[in-house]
Amino acid sequence: MAESSNTGILSKVGIGATDIDANSTENLPGSIWQSFKSVWSNNFSRIVFLSIFSMIFVAPAVAWVFVAVTFATNVASTVPYNLFDFMGYVSPTSATEGLLTAQIIGSMEYFKNMMFEFSVLIPLVGIASIGLGALAYTARLIIHKDDQHIFRDFFIGIRYTWLPSLVTGTVAGAALFLVVFCLFSFDAYGLPVVGKVFALIGSILLFVFVLLVAMYAISLSATYRMKLGKLLKDSVMFAIGCPIKNLIWVGIMAVIVGVCVLFKLFIPNFYLAIWVAIFMIGTYFIVSLFYTLAHSSFDTYINDQGSVRAMDAAKQKEMAARERNRQERLASKAAGEKPKKKQQQNVKFVNPKKKKKDGGVQEKPAEEEKKQVKGGYTAEELRQMELDREAAINKGSDLNDDFDASAYEDE
Repeated sequence: MAESSNTGILSKVGIGATDIDANSTENLPGSIWQSFKSVWSNNFSRIVFLSIFSMIFVAPAVAWVFVAVTFATNVASTVPYNLFDFMGYVSPTSATEGLLTAQIIGSMEYFKNMMFEFSVLIPLVGIASIGLGALAYTARLIIHKDDQHIFRDFFIGIRYTWLPSLVTGTVAGAALFLVVFCLFSFDAYGLPVVGKVFALIGSILLFVFVLLVAMYAISLSATYRMKLGKLLKDSVMFAIGCPIKNLIWVGIMAVIVGVCVLFKLFIPNFYLAIWVAIFMIGTYFIVSLFYTLAHSSFDTYINDQGSVRAMDAAKQKEMAARERNRQERLASKAAGEKPKKKQQQNVKFVNPKKKKKDGGVQEKPAEEEKKQVKGGYTAEELRQMELDREAAINKGSDLNDDFDASAYEDE
């Protein structure tokens, strides 16, 4: 893979990640629309079953919402009209004050119930996100036509995506809790409406941003193997660095939420049907649409530029070190400093021709030994033989000197 040429906020996304499979580095088979269309063509029955599988993880949150709504149905339904009736009858003033007090008490009770409901919902949203991660993994396989065992792969996707989905989903649940808190706390405590508006807008924007980060984390974990910290950091970078695609997805989600609210207000009889449709195909629609948009960003900033590969990470680290050294040399040269000489270590020169010594015994090469061998005798034997010969000669000379030859001389 080529080194990334992008110098923006997405220049280092994906570094140090590895691929889940061969399709991780494959780009979308067509345009965003064609890829999204391929996800839905001839796959409706499987999409329904996959959505039902994801309901295994969404069901606890849904069940808790129904239970909490049942508990909160009769909140503030009783108005204490005689709250200020000290004379035993209801006066116009006391009735007005009683109604106002009843509204405040009712708002406080409703606020307490909502806080309890959505505080319990925080971890349940995290659990529900695990099912969304599995849907993202199966959507990726369908896009690349690698969907022969799609129902088995749904649970394989859980293995790859459960931790990022659980962490980011829990954070998204906390952000949703903040939105509800800003929505009801100002009424419960009688705070200014202006403060409520600004707090509500800020909390909604924060919730949308956290939701985008969570969806990117799910999509990245369904495509690449990454450390959790790096994955969360890259998710934040994508949530900031791809505004157009993010706004498209957020706009479509806003339309879906708006339609649900309209059905709730004007056609309440069909409100339950809307929820059934969301549970049957809506969750897969939301996840597959986002993954298709996110995958196009992965193609641009990860697959094509290749900054993600683990094999390139070491090379990039080495190149970064070289670049730092080059910049340091340029800075030193610009400052007029002399370049530093490389420190040379004192290494003892060893003559390769010099004979090695081992305990004072000098080892002779085999060829030298052969030169000193003559007639089958070693050099030591020849030396000893020479000494013996000289001794014999000297002994003979001594005998000749001591011999008295006068007897043999003529008188």
